[in-house]
Amino acid sequence: MAETRKLPRRLLITICIGALLGGFGGWLGSTKLRTPRPSEPAESARNHTGGSRYADYAVWQRLTSAGEKALQAGKSEEAERLFLSALREAEKFGQRDPRLLLTLHKLSDVYRTMGKYAQADSFDKRIEAFEQRY
Repeated sequence: MAETRKLPRRLLITICIGALLGGFGGWLGSTKLRTPRPSEPAESARNHTGGSRYADYAVWQRLTSAGEKALQAGKSEEAERLFLSALREAEKFGQRDPRLLLTLHKLSDVYRTMGKYAQADSFDKRIEAFEQRY
């Protein structure tokens, strides 16, 4: 009777080891460890949202933070300039990136604060289109 209990346990252990080794083998063969073929683009050249790898989060963050500080200090023109720069940086992340949406909202707010309602409305239309697409 003891032998029949050991067989399923051994089988279970064998299956688990096989699954672990198979999973590890799949991981080793993944695109992260192999070099791309000449006919396929390098995956590392794009981020998960389709933007360029050269988009820099730190630059976007610095511009956005400085724009918020300028807006709070009542320096609307400076905030506009900073948020427009942040927008150019956010567009590098890809059209589906939430940083783009956040930057569009910030610019819309700046233009409303400045009384430039037509420009604010144009950003509101971009925001609406973004939200409908994604």
